Amino acid sequence: MKNLLILSAILLSQATMSAPYVEYKRSEKINPSSPHSEYLRAGYKYKNVYAEVGKDSSEIGYKWKPLKNFIIKGKIERVSGKDKLETEVRYTFR
Repeated sequence: MKNLLILSAILLSQATMSAPYVEYKRSEKINPSSPHSEYLRAGYKYKNVYAEVGKDSSEIGYKWKPLKNFIIKGKIERVSGKDKLETEVRYTFR
């Protein structure tokens, strides 16, 4: 958590080139008896990196496009004390 706060401070210090935004997200499992999650966060985006902070959640992520059809995305997220690491690699055939 300490590293997450330090990285957030570094990213937010680049405010002259960052773009603020607000995001609302809701996810729900297909099974109606499963619980859903929703949150509201404020964040900054600086080039290919972003940071978001909300009441009980935070997230830091990146998006890198080394080739025209190849994208790598990743994020570290904390929601209600539970951590999650997600990485996505995508190649689009065109």
